[in-house]
Amino acid sequence: MYPLGRIRVTRGYETRCIVRIRWAQVAVKTLPPGIERDSRISRKVRMEASRSEEFVNLAVSLVILVWAQVEAPKGTVWKDVAKTGLMDASSRKVPMVLFAYKQGDGASDRLKSSLENPKVAAVLKSFACVFVSEQLNSKKVIESYVPWICSDDNGSYSPPVLSFGDSKGKVQPEFRLEGKCPDADELVQHLLKVLEKLAPDKVEAANQEVLGLKPLPELVQDLVQSLEALSENMSVETPAAFEQELKKTSTLFRALGPKLGTLKDRKLKGKADKSYAEAGKSLDKLARFKGKDAATYKSHMEKALEAVKELREVITQE
Repeated sequence: MYPLGRIRVTRGYETRCIVRIRWAQVAVKTLPPGIERDSRISRKVRMEASRSEEFVNLAVSLVILVWAQVEAPKGTVWKDVAKTGLMDASSRKVPMVLFAYKQGDGASDRLKSSLENPKVAAVLKSFACVFVSEQLNSKKVIESYVPWICSDDNGSYSPPVLSFGDSKGKVQPEFRLEGKCPDADELVQHLLKVLEKLAPDKVEAANQEVLGLKPLPELVQDLVQSLEALSENMSVETPAAFEQELKKTSTLFRALGPKLGTLKDRKLKGKADKSYAEAGKSLDKLARFKGKDAATYKSHMEKALEAVKELREVITQE
């Protein structure tokens, strides 16, 4: 209950109104500890008097303005302290990421915006995520401080902080981001690098989550470009580079399959499924190809590329 005291309103025609509002009950969900309630609330009372021949109508509106409550980035399930985050990481056998946020800090707000991007949120499904902020709960920050926010109790940090660790709770300083605010695409790549080292078995699922957000035509075009890169720039004499690009191609191809189900025209879907199957056969042969026969390599590649281009043509007719 917050006392508002007396409010005097004067408006034309020598009409003077004195309104006494003794109390206004305000429901506030959560106020961060250490913050006085009265310093968080500002009050604005607007009164309007309208006069007619017989009476004066008073319209009173009370607006309660509360500082924006600190909230974790939307689109992801966040734990509120490192301990519960580690329990989640251990049970799911995934890495943990802790986001230390400061309200009103520009870099923190930009990083929070990147974390709310659907592509980033898709990759974060493969992490146990923890969100802490001194403005939300300083006790939780203290409990999570060492070693996630700083390496020791005397350490300081520049917000925002993204700290990473494996499923056993071992912090990985090489992946730490402090005082930085990468955009969504940069953050996706960073998270995938973390997964490649700490949970390589989760990389494929994370990639599929991200690619699943792309529209069908865009996904097909990405696959065409990847196959063209293999055809024009790779060779069997550079197996490491070849396998890396082929891995990307295979990931795109697998993400494309479920998307074909969105085609509404049954005839076109039948053609698309046929082209997809043909491309799959050639890619499978290409993945197993270990020889140095350039002609055989080229044959598999050309067939795969031809089938995918046919698929692209079918999709454009939808």
